[in-house]
Amino acid sequence: MNRRCISKEPKKMRSYSSRGIKCLWKSFEEFRDDMYDSFLEHRDMYGEANTTIERIDVNGNYCKENCRWATLREQGNNRRTNRFVEYKGKKYSVTELARKFNKHRRFIFNRLRNRKIESVIEELERTGDKLFAD
Repeated sequence: MNRRCISKEPKKMRSYSSRGIKCLWKSFEEFRDDMYDSFLEHRDMYGEANTTIERIDVNGNYCKENCRWATLREQGNNRRTNRFVEYKGKKYSVTELARKFNKHRRFIFNRLRNRKIESVIEELERTGDKLFAD
């Protein structure tokens, strides 16, 4: 986290320091005291290889209030580059919808270019994909 935020490497600077993102923990011990219990809980549930630190608000700082442990899949849904849609009051990433419908995300993207999400979901349900059955 610290290296990402203070790196002079152009790619990291674009993603972190030049956007004003900082690590607000003053030491590793402070980070450990805030996050260790939740780390153990997440690790026991998902395994150590699938336990990563994530900023809840991707535009916010690394701090206790804005960090949680997440799986790699959850982290993939929390990126600035994702496109999100809302359906029945819930927000979904296009990638998440594609996974739930067992389609490639390009399939969903292509349909959303000139259609509303409700129309796309109706089409998928008509073809037998029942994600949002009541």
